Formats: sequence, structure tokens, C-alpha cells
Amino acid sequence: MRTRVRSSILSAALTTVGAFFMTAPPAAAHHAFGGEFDANRPVLLKGKIVKVEWVNPHSWIHVEVTNAAGQKEIWMIEGGSPNSLLRRGVTLDIDLRTELEIEQSRDPLADDPRFHYEHISLLGTGLLEWLRHARLDEAYTEVLAHHQGQLREVFHSLAAHQDGAVLFHCAAGKDRTGIVAAILLSLAGVDHEAIVHDYAISSHYLRESTTEQDGATSSPPGTMARFLDTLDRQYGGARAYLVKIGLSETEVDALSHRLGQ
Repeated sequence: MRTRVRSSILSAALTTVGAFFMTAPPAAAHHAFGGEFDANRPVLLKGKIVKVEWVNPHSWIHVEVTNAAGQKEIWMIEGGSPNSLLRRGVTLDIDLRTELEIEQSRDPLADDPRFHYEHISLLGTGLLEWLRHARLDEAYTEVLAHHQGQLREVFHSLAAHQDGAVLFHCAAGKDRTGIVAAILLSLAGVDHEAIVHDYAISSHYLRESTTEQDGATSSPPGTMARFLDTLDRQYGGARAYLVKIGLSETEVDALSHRLGQ
């Protein structure tokens, strides 16, 4: 999901993150893109991400791609470093994945002393598997009803962290990250139509970055529309829901303030 309010909330499919910003990020200077790459000759890669390295001054994403001859080859995609997150004010990283997912791919910021790292598993491994095969709209409303403790912990951390920006992420950046982002956007007063559009476009970018074509990349607009309808109709909206699951009015006010309300 991607959108902007006066305080930014972003989530990206490739690195699967959502970010909760107090202020606009500062500009950062570095060597010229045009000195190393030809912007007029883009390359589309579809394959499996096999390794991610965070090494200053850049990060590297290793992608296994099948070439025209049917052979597998590894492409290295250059990205930013943790320093780029620091320059944008990120100081807290909330990891929404399960223990098993973390064992398979550890969060690079977890061992970086410049960031505060919190692991809050939004779904257990069993429910995560069920979510991948169930109707998404049923799964999302199930989270609202039966995972209130985990959601309370996530939003409590967001409200309590006043010094800098917060990064939150899962594995695909669509379901768990999408649920948290949708509640925040609803609290910020973003129109449902815009939230649904941001969610629906996720599948387009996910399908460009993976060869998988299943529930892991699907983001039907009706799923998010029904989620938001349930949030409003059954729980009275984002603010009422957050109070219901245990946040204080003061905490909800803090979240709203950081969202520019």
C-alpha cells in the first residue's frame, strides 16, 4: 500500500515496509545516478529474492532470474543503506512477522544499535497459513475480532514512540502491514476509496517482483472495502476500535496528532 497524508505512511512491496513519519524527510546528496546507470534502458526482472545485504554505503538485493536460455542467474540490485533510513528520521523498526519467518530471514535492523527493534507477531504461524488459503476478506475481519491484543501492542508502540519515525513491515507488505496501514489511514481521515486503491495496486507491484501468482500477491479491492466497512459498521471506526482494544484516548490522540490531525 502506498499513500500520503501530511505525515507520511508508506509501505513498499519489495522491501515490505510501512513507515510512520512525523515530518517530511530531508534531502540527501550522493553520487549521480546518471554516472552509473542508463535511465533510458530499464530492465524488468522477475524472480526469487535469495539474499539481502545491508552494508554501508548501500544495500544489495540478490535475485535469482531465469534467462532466455532457461538458465538461472543471480542479479544484484543496488539499494540504499540503513543510513538512508536514519537520514529520514527512522528510529523504531516494528517487525510483524512470525518467529519462523524471522529465522528464515532476519531483519537487518535488529542488530543495528542505531535503531530500536520490536518484534510483534501479528499472526501465529498457523493462522498465517490459513490466511494464505482462506478468503482474504474473512481473514482480515478475523484479525480485527481475534487478534486485538497483538494490534493493541502495535498501536501502543506507534503512539508511545515520539522521537522519530517508525518503520513497520511483514513479509509481503500487503496483509499484516496493510491492515495496520489501513487502520492508521482511516484514523487520519483518508477516504475509503483512496485506501482501497492503495491496497488494490499492491498486487500489481508484487506480481512484478515475484514469479508467484497466488494469494501471496492478490489484493482484491473488495477485500479492503469490506474490511473498512466492518471497521466502521461493527466497531464504530478506527478511533473507536483502537479504544475498544485497549488504547487510551490520550494514546489515540497522540497517533492522530502524528498523522497531522
